[in-house]
Amino acid sequence: MRIKRPDADRLTAYETNKTERKKEAGKLDRNKRSNSAEKPIFDISDESRLIQQVREALDRMPDVRPEMEELMKELQQKIDDGTYLDEVSGQEVLAEIKKALAEERNI
Repeated sequence: MRIKRPDADRLTAYETNKTERKKEAGKLDRNKRSNSAEKPIFDISDESRLIQQVREALDRMPDVRPEMEELMKELQQKIDDGTYLDEVSGQEVLAEIKKALAEERNI
């Protein structure tokens, strides 16, 4: 003898149970909150508030300063045109690197 079950969508059954559990958990959370309404759940320290303000200020700042953005566009245009290599030689770049390294050692 063979028992044949009706085709049931297993995922739907899982989601229904999951939804019901969330509703029950929400009811419990509301009961807990109403009992402890007199005192705050957490308190943000002054240092945390300062960090938050600094982050907001940094988010408002542009990634690249406008004057540097103009320089970068100009440089990119020269590179694309192929004229940048005519202006700068490898020897000049090497001399500047050596100069910067020498200054760093003296500091």
